[in-house]
Amino acid sequence: MKRPFVTAGALAALGAAPLVICLLTLPGDRSLALDVYVLYLGAVLLYVLVRMTSGGRKRKPIEAKAEKRSNPRIAELVRIEREVVLATGSGFDRQMRVGPLFRDIARHRLWSRRGVGLEEDPEKARELLGEEIWGLLRSGRPDPNSRYAAGADVAELRQMLERIEKV
Repeated sequence: MKRPFVTAGALAALGAAPLVICLLTLPGDRSLALDVYVLYLGAVLLYVLVRMTSGGRKRKPIEAKAEKRSNPRIAELVRIEREVVLATGSGFDRQMRVGPLFRDIARHRLWSRRGVGLEEDPEKARELLGEEIWGLLRSGRPDPNSRYAAGADVAELRQMLERIEKV
């Protein structure tokens, strides 16, 4: 609506015609006629306000949302990547996030390739894996001071994983 006040004025004038007729023909009911006209002006004002705030444009229909495409990446792979990134932050995260992952990999490799159980024969497993990897795989809580130690380097983690895979 380009000219809301012009429209409001035209509607008010249009409503004034019955008011004038009522005032001239029924002189005793002036207060009732004025009350009706004021009510009419309020309705005109509301109409104009609604037209002004609605924008006056035709609304586009809401389009149906396309189906959400599933993530082609495997959720477990995303979780592992996130844990590796977090492990680069501190020694504590290295022990708590990558440690269990490497422990599972080493347990599987030792059992399937060498017939050695990680928990059943820890000395043999320690000998096959090496001290550095065994320190990461040891069960139990990490040293509380490792929270402030430097995190693992991605290249270091890669070397450790390759060492476990050679077993």
